[in-house]
Amino acid sequence: MLIWHLIDMGRPAKPKTVLGQRIIEIRGDRLRVEFAEELGVSQASLASYELGRSTPNMDFLKALVSRERVDLNWLLTGDGDMYLSEEQKGETLDAGLMEIVVNAVAEYNAKTRAKLPPEKHWLVYMICYRKLEEIKDRYPAAEARARLREELLDLLKLATM
Repeated sequence: MLIWHLIDMGRPAKPKTVLGQRIIEIRGDRLRVEFAEELGVSQASLASYELGRSTPNMDFLKALVSRERVDLNWLLTGDGDMYLSEEQKGETLDAGLMEIVVNAVAEYNAKTRAKLPPEKHWLVYMICYRKLEEIKDRYPAAEARARLREELLDLLKLATM
């Protein structure tokens, strides 16, 4: 049974990223097609995430966290426990803040030639997330999202110069 999470259509799955390895670990013995259906993504998208060819979008991460009760912090950094306990429910990463990060990285990649490699996205996500956590209280709630996005895009430009 364990072999099924490593094989898909006869080809061994060799994740390029730690994030991909963690998604495979969460999937466990379930077939990729079944797991993808449970999370509302195509089998091809799930395979791409697991193999590190592309980075999961925020909708996928939210589905993974809510359906599987996975700690987003563990998923992206490996820190802490894989699954949330009842007591930890409020201690996970701020999904709204992470959504700003994921969308800004995708926007940055779409607009520039200095693309961030998929195997580095999870690391970039966490660095940017921590930076946004530090500065989020500088802005009034009404304009915070837009201002944080602007600061993050500036940070990404600096990081890839």
